[in-house]
Parts: sequence; C-alpha cells; structure tokens
Amino acid sequence: MYDVPCSGYLPPEYIDAGVISIKFDIFSLGVVIIKIMTGPTGYFRIAEMSPKEFAELVHVNWKNMLQAKSLYEPYSEQAKQCIEIALRCVDADRHKRPSIGVIIDKLNEMETVLQLLEASRNDTGSYEMCPCISTECEFMDIRLNNFVDYTLHVTDNRGKVQQVTVTTASYPASETATFELIRPRIKMIDICWLEQGIMSVMDVHPTKPWILLGHSTGKISLWNHQTQEIMRKCNTNDEGNKGHAISAVKFIARMNWFVMGSFNGLIQAYSCNKALKRLNQFKAGDRWVDSLAVHPSQPLVLSACDRQIKLWNWETGWACIRTFDAHSGDVKQAKFNPQGVGNTFASASLDGTVKIWSIYSHTPISTPMHSSPDELKSVDYFIARGDRLYIVAGSTNGTAHIWDLQSIKCIRQIKGLRTMYKNISVAVVGRPRGHQILATVSEDNVVSFCDSTTHRYENKVHFTSGYIKGFGYIESIKSLVIGYLNGFTIIEIMK
Repeated sequence: MYDVPCSGYLPPEYIDAGVISIKFDIFSLGVVIIKIMTGPTGYFRIAEMSPKEFAELVHVNWKNMLQAKSLYEPYSEQAKQCIEIALRCVDADRHKRPSIGVIIDKLNEMETVLQLLEASRNDTGSYEMCPCISTECEFMDIRLNNFVDYTLHVTDNRGKVQQVTVTTASYPASETATFELIRPRIKMIDICWLEQGIMSVMDVHPTKPWILLGHSTGKISLWNHQTQEIMRKCNTNDEGNKGHAISAVKFIARMNWFVMGSFNGLIQAYSCNKALKRLNQFKAGDRWVDSLAVHPSQPLVLSACDRQIKLWNWETGWACIRTFDAHSGDVKQAKFNPQGVGNTFASASLDGTVKIWSIYSHTPISTPMHSSPDELKSVDYFIARGDRLYIVAGSTNGTAHIWDLQSIKCIRQIKGLRTMYKNISVAVVGRPRGHQILATVSEDNVVSFCDSTTHRYENKVHFTSGYIKGFGYIESIKSLVIGYLNGFTIIEIMK
C-alpha cells in the first residue's frame, strides 16, 4: 500500500502520530524521485491507480521518450527500476521502505550494468590493438640481431652466488656505436634453509617494505626487503589450519592486516602488529582457497574457492554478504577492476570462461571470454594507452588471452608459457594508474617483461631458483618482486 500524494513530502506516520524515524527522509526521497520522473502534475495520478499500473504508465512514457531520441533500451529499464524504488520509498508502512544503503546499492548496480552495455553497444567493429602484446613469446619490433645476452652473478642473503641471465634489446645510435650493458640492481633472498618450508604464495605491501610469504607447511613469514630479514612469523597450524598449505595471501594495507587462505577452505585474518595476531577465521568452502582480493575502498574481501566466489565484509564480523555462483568449473582467480571505485570484478575458471560481475548482483554482467576447452588459471586487468582497459587471462595449456573490454574482443594470444596450473604464467604488476608491466613466464622459467609505456618486450630474465610462484611491485624503489619456491628476487625495472 502506498500513501496518497496529499501528504506532500511528509510521511503518514508523522502526520497521524508525529512519529519521526530513520525512514522519514526515505519517504521524502521517494516523493522527489516520483516528481522528477512524472513532472509536477503526473505525480498526483498515483492516487488514481494501483502502484503496478502507475509504474507501468511511467515506464511506458519514458520508453516512448527515449525511443524518440534514439536512445537505448537499457535506459528505459533503468527508468522502470527507478520508479519501482521510488514507490517502495513511499510505502505507508515505514518498515517496508528500503534503507538508504539498499537504495544506493541498487542505483550503483543499475549504473554499472548500463556502463558495460554502453561499452558493448559502442563497438563499431574496429579497435586499436594494444601494441605491447607479442605473439609466440617473440619481442615486438626488435630484430633478432639486436638482442644481447649476458650473465650476472648475484650474491644472495646467505652469501651464495646465484647466476641470472639477462636478455635485452640494443638500439645503437649508429653501426659503430657500442652497446652498454644494463646492469639492474638485484637482491636475492634464499629461504630454503628456514624451517618455514618452500614458498607457495606471496604478496607485497603497497607502502611498507614488507613482503608476505605463505608456505607449503601452513606457516606465514613477514619479511623486510630492506634488511632482508624475517620480521614476524606464525604457524597457522596452531590456529586451526591443521597442516594445510597456504594457498592465498593478501595484505589489507589500510587496516594493517592480512588475510590468508589454505588448502582446506579456511580463511584467517591477522593483524600485522608486533605479533601476528589472529583476528578471525571462517570457512570459504571445503577445498582450497585459490584466490583472495581486497576491495580498494570498501571493507570487502573476495574469495574464490571451488566453484564459488564469496564477498566478505570485515565490518560485520566477516559475514558473507553475497555469493557468486555461475561457473561450472573451479574458480582459480578473482580480481577487482582497478578503474572506477572497484564495484566490478573479473573471475577466471577451469570451465574456460572469464566473467565480469558487479558486487551488487549475484549474476554476472557479461561473459566476454570463452576459451573452452582451455582451462583458465588466472585473470588480471591491464591498463595501456592511458585508460584503455584489457583483461589478461592465463590458461593451463600455456596460452594467455588478451581481451579488449571496450570492444569485447580477444585481440591477442601469447603462447609458449608455463602450463602447470599451480604455477604462474602471466601477471600484471605495477600501479593501476601508473607504470604497469605485463610479465610472462615460459616453460623454461624465463620471465619476459612488456612495458605499458614503451609498448615493447625489451627485457627478459632467466632464473635458476625454482618455479616462479608470483609477482609484486615496490613503488618506492621502482622494482619488481619475483617469488619462487626457494625465495624471492627484487629486480630494478630495466629501462
């Protein structure tokens, strides 16, 4: 039941009994929306018909107006949902009116869907190829005789000399000019002598000199890369993990926390203070947690476990506030969109699809990528040429697919990459709004770097320290972090 318009902007409970509640202004908001959508006289027709008939009348009027202006169908659907929200706001029973949070979530959801539909409708069939993506692991626009290979010997934190082979491109000013070798600063940290066990996952703190390692033994170690020493460590087996390997770790920098996921579906949150104190733990599922992602501004964490993605809110005691369940295979990774306010994310699954989601809806907005029968093991966003947004997805057959989100097209494939699904083959590192690098890992453990500024694969590095497990970026020293089974390497970005 909806109140008649004679009460104006005041809700009936205030007129009848002087009651003021948190739903007082919600009623007024509903009146404002209805008047905007119907005009000053159309608003009064709400008393002449049922709410359903009134909503349909407003929707038809807007649809006719939008069609006359050659605008798209999604706008008329947006108008329909707006009038339905407004009618809920003016319900005579204040307890049935939506909260402001529900209203904002619904409006954000509509806007997100509209933006993505707009992008797909604006596709004219032509698009500009991202120039920094090569095929067959070849360097773009560089002749083979311009490659220079050289070996560097690096002493690690234990005094052991490690060998690193660097391949770079030379651009001599003339045929007689000499090429000066690039000698990037490199730190190598060996962890194989520690009781922590081999490294399975890694994350790099965005502002502090911290690197977080998750180990196969179920232990966590927090390193200071400046001093090359362990700052803190903990054994999650003492906290309910029961000996399961760590499968995902992620800093929550603004809270000075981190979250970890393990092979038994357990998620634990820890404080990074003097002692790594466990704050909470909860189950994401019965199998291993493949991925964790932290929202850039809201108190939210995404987990990928089995075929489900779950959204957790730490301000409500780590309650699961939404489940996303549309993949037919295990979800291997979920990543928030770095553009905008982070209200959409991408997921990659062993079912061979990448799906785009809104955090406000249980169903995917779109499924831009179908690579079946390839099983996908990773997904990331890559920004090149200003604000041009791409999706980079790695598969278990050693191929990475590059999708342009504006044209919703696969524009490139990179082949010859690492095939094992538990080892990384492609990643995007760097700041979303700054310097980004696309890194790929070949079957023989060669890391190639594509620079989003120069748009070339100009450097590659061959490590002999074990399978590569992850990448990170240290903004303060403009360096990459490469994690592998027995430790991690910090390498200055080569220009």
